[in-house]
Amino acid sequence: MSSVGGSSLCPICRGRATSGSGNRGGGALPSATIRRPETGLARYVGDWWTLIRNPTLFFSRLSGAGPSRDWLFLLPAWPLGVLAYGQRILARPHPPDALGLRLTMAALLAPLALVLGVVILACVHHVALALLRGSSGGFAGTRRVVLYGTSAYSLVHWIPLVGGLLGMFLYARSLVVGFQLVHDASHGRAAVATIAPWLFCMGGLLLL
Repeated sequence: MSSVGGSSLCPICRGRATSGSGNRGGGALPSATIRRPETGLARYVGDWWTLIRNPTLFFSRLSGAGPSRDWLFLLPAWPLGVLAYGQRILARPHPPDALGLRLTMAALLAPLALVLGVVILACVHHVALALLRGSSGGFAGTRRVVLYGTSAYSLVHWIPLVGGLLGMFLYARSLVVGFQLVHDASHGRAAVATIAPWLFCMGGLLLL
């Protein structure tokens, strides 16, 4: 038996008294106050919300994500893209058989179209960044930014009337912020690289 603070406690009782005193005197924090990291679906939804609400915060954390996790962000674009396509063709008269065939083909080809679209857009944007000397993050960085921008666009573009404009705004904002953080580019260079595909298309039309 030993005396602690004027009272005699055995080692077992003294250990219980220390652990039961909470955080006073260096005791362990209660388990309820420990915040565990989000995983799985909660983290996925949280990342989506961060991308839409605060792209600066989202892209500042981008270095910790892997390529496989990047492509997971395109999963919602698959059914939403088919939905948007279905809305367009339903507005036109089609034979029932042709309608079902077109929807089926759209559902099957949508993943390939999404991947090719991301890669082609990333190439155009990266060429613009390279010409502006703002491509320090490499093509992989450009591709990741374009992928997330495309994902943000796909989330809302199916909404009637306002979806297209809202989607383009989210896409452009994601790219400008992403290029600044991933490539350490200035705001002006990031903005020019963002609108490069439209400038390219307009130049091609003028040459025709």
